[in-house]
Amino acid sequence: MAPTFDVFLSHNSKDRTLVRQIKARLQAYGLHPWLDADELRPGLPFQDGLEAAMQTTGAAAVFVGPHGFGNWQKPEIRAFLNQLFNEGKPVIPVLLPGAPDKPDLGLFLRENTWVDLRAGLSDEGIERLVWGITGTKPVRPKRRQPAARAATVEGAPERSRHFQDRSAEVAACLAALRTSRLVTLLGLPGAGKSEVSLAVAEAVLQDRTLRPARALWLPLAGVRRVDEITGRLALAFAAGDAERLDSLAAVIGDQSVLLVLDNAEDLIGPARLAFQTFCGELLRLCRGIRLLLTSRRRLGDVNGCTEVEVQIGRLPPPLDLHLFRSAAVGRLSPQELASPELPALVEALDGHPLSLVLVAGQAGRGLSLATLRRQLDREGDAAILADELLGDPDVASTPDEELRTKRLISSLNLSVSPLVEKHPATAEVFFWLGHFPAGLLADLVPALFGEEGATHQRLLLGHNLVELVRNPEARLVLPAPVRWYARRRIADMPIDRRKALLTATLGGLGAALQAASDRSVGEHAPASLGLALREEPNLAALLPEAARHATSAGEALAAATSRALVPWLYLMSRAGRPAAALGLGEPAARAILSSAPGTAAEANTRQALGDLYVRTDRLREAEDAYQNALPIYQQIEARLGEANTRQALGDLYVRTDR
Repeated sequence: MAPTFDVFLSHNSKDRTLVRQIKARLQAYGLHPWLDADELRPGLPFQDGLEAAMQTTGAAAVFVGPHGFGNWQKPEIRAFLNQLFNEGKPVIPVLLPGAPDKPDLGLFLRENTWVDLRAGLSDEGIERLVWGITGTKPVRPKRRQPAARAATVEGAPERSRHFQDRSAEVAACLAALRTSRLVTLLGLPGAGKSEVSLAVAEAVLQDRTLRPARALWLPLAGVRRVDEITGRLALAFAAGDAERLDSLAAVIGDQSVLLVLDNAEDLIGPARLAFQTFCGELLRLCRGIRLLLTSRRRLGDVNGCTEVEVQIGRLPPPLDLHLFRSAAVGRLSPQELASPELPALVEALDGHPLSLVLVAGQAGRGLSLATLRRQLDREGDAAILADELLGDPDVASTPDEELRTKRLISSLNLSVSPLVEKHPATAEVFFWLGHFPAGLLADLVPALFGEEGATHQRLLLGHNLVELVRNPEARLVLPAPVRWYARRRIADMPIDRRKALLTATLGGLGAALQAASDRSVGEHAPASLGLALREEPNLAALLPEAARHATSAGEALAAATSRALVPWLYLMSRAGRPAAALGLGEPAARAILSSAPGTAAEANTRQALGDLYVRTDRLREAEDAYQNALPIYQQIEARLGEANTRQALGDLYVRTDR
């Protein structure tokens, strides 16, 4: 049988990022390498796939890195050595960067001429590997011409239609980025930091001095761990399952990149030191990267780099009036436009962009401008909530900032109160969106809120309370301070309604993640893995809620949680983040196991946990998970689940030499 692949890439999974780079270099020579993560189809026994690949591949490259041989490499090597003697297939040892000076290659493999890449993935080293695979010294392929310079900021939301000129802040940021690689835009909640940073990123792409090859936008709303950034960057740079920063940096190299980290305060709060370390190491290892953060808090200087701060202040006249008129969307009458009440109302909002947009959303809806002005002055709980929103021991607030924040709370109260009174179901949708730092997938709105979902969405957009973001998938997103306010109001909803919505939400999200899992191989893989990574902050908010209500809500919530958790754990494992997935998934899994014993939800969850335990070398726990899932599958007569679990156990026994 003619080989269907040119070379089998035998490697330790911990070295997969480097092996992916080598695969790409081999493809540039027209070769067709076999790599397990790209070729093994989910749902089928992987041993069969390995055996078929070894039988139909013309050569083998055995990679040895700093982690030594992987558990499956040893049987692969034995199989190929046997074919070497019988069929004359070349088996090529390849020493990766970080491999020891005297690698232990074993008696027979040591006799083969190796390719030494310990000094880096040089052209000469790759050419020697191609020679070993094909038997012919290669002609170096022509380097591709560099791609056209990016014209857009990758991953960024669309520019707000109400954005007003902030040229002074943009110019200040550009000047700072020319002299420093770490710049932070500081300002109040709702001051327009995200919009200004997007304008800065677009300007950087055209700047004659800076002109990076790429500008990437990473929203950090709801992010609590640094490794979430690593996972998203690995996807953006096609770095495979790089979990370690040094592996990711090896892929990025010296590329010139502007990285915008929006809402960085969500990570600075719980993990400032880890975040500082991450930024310092990223800047040290990747000399072409510049970081632009938006934050309420400063990050602080990092190792080898001083943070430059740029303050975002109030929107000055007449831009504040232009913004108000834009956000009012033509609802102001000619008399109101000419009334002295309009500039008085705008002046009371003190140039705070989000407050201007929110109050403008109420203009022309039955309340006069004078009435809106009077309602703003009734602080009520605004002072208390403002202290809570601003409350941060690391940030000193000026009296002006405290006043603007009180105005923001008053503006939110003013915007939401009419919904609660006249459209309580729409207000409920608004409150529920507080659970979604990354935004709710717009496709899930009908499943969660029924036929009226589109009406609720239209009302919220009309009141300027929600943004519809279409990058890459459509989502309903609340600006950070609005989401904080909405999340506080979830407690106003009846507990049974919250449980019902939580069940529907996790079930709908599970359907979306399962669809992504089903198409997570080949050209659709980046989009599928990207969805799982983007949903991580949302699940970090939803799963603890599910665990809290698991006992009282019963099997329906447990089943919905399992439907979301199982495909998400699989996708996160594919994205190279099994340990992070376990950290978030295990508490929710325990709740499922305790509240839905003997059900498919328990069996599926145990099997998914077992797979992740294998990926993280927790083999004893993996065996326990499989052993506990197996009798449940047998009891409920789930033949496919039973077969897959038996296969997983068999693979585990082989791996542990039993």
